[in-house]
This record gives sequence, structure tokens and C-alpha cells, in this order.
Amino acid sequence: MVNPPSVGDESYSKFKAEVDDIFNSLKRRSKKLQNTLNTLDGIHCNDIEGAMYAFPKIELPERFINKARQQGDSPETLYAIETLEQTGLVIVPGSGFGQAEGTYHFRTTF
Repeated sequence: MVNPPSVGDESYSKFKAEVDDIFNSLKRRSKKLQNTLNTLDGIHCNDIEGAMYAFPKIELPERFINKARQQGDSPETLYAIETLEQTGLVIVPGSGFGQAEGTYHFRTTF
């Protein structure tokens, strides 16, 4: 990848096909993840572009937000912990990524 083949090199067509296959696979997975997240109540995921991360917005009930704060956690941190405990899925709280005040997110990979 540091010195990829150039157009006209013997291995270029194979290299290009492999790169395109990887890119198309990631694009399919990102769309599948986005579509699936958007079927879940209280979750909205914009188009995933440029990275292997989704950063969906989550709507949390006020009582959940209060519970998190009473425990000394941010609401999305508690959401991430409970998601891990209940499903085994690892997500990262969005509070470390500069989200807008009063909004809640998490980051996940695909």
C-alpha cells in the first residue's frame, strides 16, 4: 500500500479489483448498519461517509438521564455500559467526540 502498482503495471488490474472489492464491501456494510440503526426506536443515524464508524444520535428518557447523573455517569456512558451488559455489543459513548450540548450519541464500527 505504500507503493501501489500504477496504471500499466502488470499487477495493477488485480490491485484495483481488490481495492474496489474492499471499498464496495465497506460501503454495503455501512449502509446495512445505517438502515438497521434507523429501524430502532429512539436512534437516528445519518449517512456514514469516509470512515468505518457510525455516530448515531440516541433519544434517552429523562428518567434514564437522571439515573446516569445520579450515578456520576454521562447518559451515553450508562447507555454504552448497559448495551454491553445486555447485548454484548461494544459501543463508545459520544461525549468524547464534541457532540452538541443536550444531545446524546454513541460511536460504533462496522
